[in-house]
Amino acid sequence: MNENRYRVWDIRRKWMLYNTESCGYVDYEMHPIAVINKILSGEDKNLKFMQVTGFKDKNDKEIFESDSDGQFIVKKGEFPVRDPETGKVIEIVHGWYLDPIHKSIESRRWELPLNNYWVNKLGNGFDKNIYENPELLNDSNMGNEVSL
Repeated sequence: MNENRYRVWDIRRKWMLYNTESCGYVDYEMHPIAVINKILSGEDKNLKFMQVTGFKDKNDKEIFESDSDGQFIVKKGEFPVRDPETGKVIEIVHGWYLDPIHKSIESRRWELPLNNYWVNKLGNGFDKNIYENPELLNDSNMGNEVSL
């Protein structure tokens, strides 16, 4: 699950580029180190890079950073591990996780580790992403809670 492959959202053209496509002077089939250097240099500010997670959803579709099932958004970074009974933070860990679109300690809507258990339990395919579906980041969806 340590595969370094990316897809890219082109902000200007509003389309997704996958690792076999080229755009301008950047070839996204290039070596992962070259992609990371492009990200760090800010050479192309109109592109948003998303790394593959190594997981597939129930439809056998690869899950990338910023994908969503409508309830959660896939992210990578530090996130809290909580006690399932109290919601109290036990520890902070680093890795892939599912960030709930609508967080709520009371309804146990908090961050979950990205793993096969949660990918299969949630039951929805990760067929959306925050760039092609910006409404996922809109607060107007606050009432759409789904119980786990």
